[in-house]
Amino acid sequence: MKRRYAFSLPEILISVVILGLVMTSVMTLFSSVFTSYEFHQDISEAKQRGQIALAAMQPYAVNAGLGLPPSESSFATAFSPLLGTGRILENFSSSVQLADSGGNAGDGEGEQVWLVFAVPSGAGVNFEYELPAGTDAVMTEADGQIENIASLFLSETATDIKSWVAFPGSTAPFRTIDLDQGAKSLVIRSALAQTICAFDEIHYVRAVKIRVNGMRLEISHLDNPGWQPAVDGVEAMWCTFDPDGDRVLTVTVLARADTRHNEEFQGTVEGWPAAAPQPADRHYRYAAVTRSWRIRN
Repeated sequence: MKRRYAFSLPEILISVVILGLVMTSVMTLFSSVFTSYEFHQDISEAKQRGQIALAAMQPYAVNAGLGLPPSESSFATAFSPLLGTGRILENFSSSVQLADSGGNAGDGEGEQVWLVFAVPSGAGVNFEYELPAGTDAVMTEADGQIENIASLFLSETATDIKSWVAFPGSTAPFRTIDLDQGAKSLVIRSALAQTICAFDEIHYVRAVKIRVNGMRLEISHLDNPGWQPAVDGVEAMWCTFDPDGDRVLTVTVLARADTRHNEEFQGTVEGWPAAAPQPADRHYRYAAVTRSWRIRN
């Protein structure tokens, strides 16, 4: 008799069940790997945006307060021509000023940060000057008192921030009284008693306002007013500063990934302050990135 080799119905059914279990395990593993990849991709993208936003603030924050008054009273005295309604430092009371989302100045914490900072000019002085309040410092390149005066571009209008300079070794700004490129001479004056250290570099005084508006970090340079886009994909910003304590400016940026998912994520975002405005659309993944700068003056 010929023997026939074949699978019985129970054997086939058992094989199908085993194959189904194996495929279910494989698909579950694949789905888990894909979900993990998607999560890390979103978080990495959001963190990268936050880091770029903080890097855009770095040049201003790291030089905020450099050579400028540390207290509100000395700030008001030194910068009096720039303060007041309609002037360039309206509502500023110090080198670091926080404000709410509407641009109303406040203290302690806020959604906007306003900074007065110093930028190197390339020119410098060769001698030390002790100057009483309101006294002019007259420097000429011919007498070796100042170097590289040709690199200076300064206004002589008191209400123009481009007329103001600072020295990192000093504690208050100076206003340009006269700049004569032909005679290579510079005359500056401070409303406060000052010491200019020998071999110190002249820095331009500048100011910016930084905010988040419409999922975008924006910066306004006050010597050339107007909000300019800096980084997209930024949901919010939260800033804290203690002017009477450690004088550390801390900025936390909440950035989000590009992909909007069907389900909602993240009841809370790790590192994002509870006092700050929370994300409106939970269908995105978010990351909070923080950086701190110590204000040197």
